[in-house]
Amino acid sequence: MVTNCVIVGNASYYRGGGSFAGTLNRCTLTGNVSNQGGGSSGSTLNQCTVRDNAARNAANGNSGFGGGADQSTLKNCLVVGNSCDYLGGGAYASTLNNCLVNGNSAPNTGGGTYGCILNNCTVTGNNAGIFGGAAGSPCIDSGNNALVFGSTDLDGNPRIVNGTVDMGAYEAALFAPGISVHPISQTVTNGSLVQFTVTATGSALNYQWHFNSNAIPGANASSLNLTNVSRTNSGSYFVTVTNSAGSATSSNALLHLLIPQKLQALTQNVSGLWMLKFNDADGTLLTTNELSDFEVQFSTKLVDWTAFTNSLTFTNGLLYFTEPAASPAPTRFFRVRSR
Repeated sequence: MVTNCVIVGNASYYRGGGSFAGTLNRCTLTGNVSNQGGGSSGSTLNQCTVRDNAARNAANGNSGFGGGADQSTLKNCLVVGNSCDYLGGGAYASTLNNCLVNGNSAPNTGGGTYGCILNNCTVTGNNAGIFGGAAGSPCIDSGNNALVFGSTDLDGNPRIVNGTVDMGAYEAALFAPGISVHPISQTVTNGSLVQFTVTATGSALNYQWHFNSNAIPGANASSLNLTNVSRTNSGSYFVTVTNSAGSATSSNALLHLLIPQKLQALTQNVSGLWMLKFNDADGTLLTTNELSDFEVQFSTKLVDWTAFTNSLTFTNGLLYFTEPAASPAPTRFFRVRSR
């Protein structure tokens, strides 16, 4: 928590040039720069002045949101003179209560705010390069097609998008999707609930999740839920986000399963070397894809364990291991470790 301070001339590569995930009371944020939230990102601002901050676009083209504030909550604040390279000169994806938003600018939509919730606010004197409703605006797709005059709006863009005209003289701009938060790889135990999520920007978005490059039927939301996962769910997941303006594909998220192994009875070969075989305790037969997922270890006292370096082999859904050399120890213990 920061109170009665001036936060000036700071910069960050990703989010929150002046403040990230903080609580600020009666502070002034000015001249700060970031890719998202030049003044603040993910913060709560009470009775603050957010002035002359900027959100600049990164090389990947997925930034430039919220010159003054990004994903923040502002109460009784002045948001003035901020700018951005994409959406929301004053604020982006934020909640503003009893605030004045004045003199902010954006080259696209939302000179004052974009995708925000405003309660008892005054928004005046802001500038946007593209007019039309911001994402989530009740004016989007809420007009009457019978009252449409001509096939284009005042900017020359198609007058009806998504089947129903917007209220006002301009149709809301439709931007190609961008992914700001990618799904994250996970390692879980057998039977777990797994959720992959993505955060995307743009409007009228469609989602399609993929597993090992194959589209998953019915997986068309921003989150993918997998229940009671097993070995068959191990692999690579990604999502493609589309609208009529373009598409964006997330990075791969890997799902790795840790499953208890069932060891078969130990046997000895003609050279006197111990041999063991194993598979998943639930009876699932393994494949050659799992050869690198395991290592066999040995111990003489069940305290210190040492990994064997020789490789496993695969036959008929079981993994096989043979110790590389006989041990002089009278007692020897083996275990299989998933990695």
